Amino acid sequence: MSLVVTQQADNVLLFIFQTSSILDEVSVNQVGKELDHVLDNSEFENVVIDLGRVEMMTSSMVGRLVAFKKRCDTEQLKLKLCCLSKEVHKLFKITRLDKVFDIAKTREKATKSFS
Repeated sequence: MSLVVTQQADNVLLFIFQTSSILDEVSVNQVGKELDHVLDNSEFENVVIDLGRVEMMTSSMVGRLVAFKKRCDTEQLKLKLCCLSKEVHKLFKITRLDKVFDIAKTREKATKSFS
């Protein structure tokens, strides 16, 4: 089962997480592979990751998102996160990653911000 669904709209590649928790290395590795595989085969310059369903994630998953951001930066892609739950947003604030990632409240705001 895929943990991430991919959609394409308005020149934006959208990753929608389908699970409420990412708490084991198998899931972290699967998500990482899914993100990388789609990005490897895409021509999009704008990427949104919708974390709306995610309530909990391990530090390994946070690290995987940081690595994905670095890849996007290296490839000059624009990355935005959106729809963070209270718990995930708190985690990003505590770790100061809310200063590293561009975070939008809604998917619509994230996708429209590229225009």
